Parts: sequence; C-alpha cells; structure tokens
Amino acid sequence: MHGDDHLFFLWKDTASYNARVRAWALVRLGMIHDAGKERTLAEEYYEKALKVGADSLAQHAAREYLATPYNPEKNKVASKKGKESDK
Repeated sequence: MHGDDHLFFLWKDTASYNARVRAWALVRLGMIHDAGKERTLAEEYYEKALKVGADSLAQHAAREYLATPYNPEKNKVASKKGKESDK
C-alpha cells in the first residue's frame, strides 16, 4: 500500500471518533506546504481542517496558521528558548 492509499482511507473514514486525527493530518499537510513556501495549498488544508467538525486543538492551530503562516525556523528558535529556560 502506498502513502496515497493511506490518505484515501483517512479521508474516506468520516466516523466522529476519527475527526481529531483527520483534523491534525490536514493541519500537518498545511504546515508542510507553508514550510515549502506553498501558501495557497497550505491555506486550503487549514480550511479543510476547520471543516472536519471536531472542535479541537488542531482547529485552533489551523486558525492560527491561517492568520500567520507556519515557519519552521521560527518554531525551532522558540523551542530552543524553552529548553534553555528549563535549565
């Protein structure tokens, strides 16, 4: 089974118990496209995450990244600062 086949089954399964997983998958796909400087595609995935129907942290993240594009470099710096303050 190829990666695309797994995505097909993920989108096909609309059970409510799987909504959070679908929402996070869409947010992560949006983040990947933002990191690749493909903003239009990223926005499409964030919008799809909002339409999943589960009120979750994934949808909060989707709203955040719709307002401000995901930037892996910025997030890497923020992560390092948090680790240094733990010392």
